[in-house]
Amino acid sequence: MAELLINEKQYDKALIWCDKILALDNAWEKAYQLKIICYGEAKRTALVEKVYRTCIANLQNELGISISYSTENIYKKYS
Repeated sequence: MAELLINEKQYDKALIWCDKILALDNAWEKAYQLKIICYGEAKRTALVEKVYRTCIANLQNELGISISYSTENIYKKYS
C-alpha cells in the first residue's frame, strides 16, 4: 500500500503505512526505504538522515545485520 501511495505522490499517507508496519516490526528494512523516499521527495533531509540512522541501529540490534546496498543507494540519492 505504501508503495502505491508513493507512486501517486501521496507521501504523507505512505508514511502512515510505514509507521504502522514499523510499529509491528521495527526491523522491516523496506519500510525504512520507503520512508527515506517519502522524506527525500519532500526535501526533508534531516528526516532522511534520522530514518537512515534508525534503520541501521534497529537492523543491528534486532537482527545483527547491516543495511542492504539498496537502502544505502536510496539514502545516497536523497541525502
